[in-house]
Amino acid sequence: AGCEVRTLQSDDLGLVCETSNEWGADIFVSLHCNAFNTVARGTETLYKSYNGQQLAQLIQDQIINSINTVDRGIKKRDDLWVLNGTDAVAVLVEMAFIDNDEDLEILNNDLDTIVRAIARGITDFGG
Repeated sequence: AGCEVRTLQSDDLGLVCETSNEWGADIFVSLHCNAFNTVARGTETLYKSYNGQQLAQLIQDQIINSINTVDRGIKKRDDLWVLNGTDAVAVLVEMAFIDNDEDLEILNNDLDTIVRAIARGITDFGG
């Protein structure tokens, strides 16, 4: 789609944010799996800024339209390191609950569909 993509995985969130800022990223998407009580299910996308809210909604809509999951919506969060530490428009996507058997099955069988939906949400935002 003409986007330059860089990936980084680290437990050091300071390093992740610093590296994103050094790259000069326009968009920052942090991918996660939720865990709670083995009963909770679904996908939610978290944001902090106005532009982050727009990106979060586009990504959330694409995921919900692509897989059979519970729509937990988008949520504003001011307390997350990766949303505060990056200069880019940032979102955090909680793709599914890893401790829920139904959601784990979605992750195992539909991960490619989820990441393609996230990519479409990003291109919708940039389009």
